[in-house]
Amino acid sequence: MYSEGRLVLSSYALNVSLIVFLALLGFVYLFLVNARTTKGFEIKKLEQSIVSLQKQQSELEQQAADLQSIQSLQETVDLPEMVSTTQVEYLGNGDVAYDLLNNPNQ
Repeated sequence: MYSEGRLVLSSYALNVSLIVFLALLGFVYLFLVNARTTKGFEIKKLEQSIVSLQKQQSELEQQAADLQSIQSLQETVDLPEMVSTTQVEYLGNGDVAYDLLNNPNQ
């Protein structure tokens, strides 16, 4: 059937093919592990960035709340035309308000 030379050649070819296949499989494995590790580092870096941005957002929200507070507005408003009031009177349902500054004859 098979001669001795042919059997040795096919056995040799099978061994070489197996070694090449295992080497290729090893390279694919190393490539996949490297890709996964790289993604892990990227994810860790992005998580650190998220924490930093959340802290910055919190600080900016606190700063915005401080700037919008009534006390801050009262401290920053210094208009000479404005006079503080001592007594406030509200109009009822039947009361009418006139603009005496623009219509002094009424």
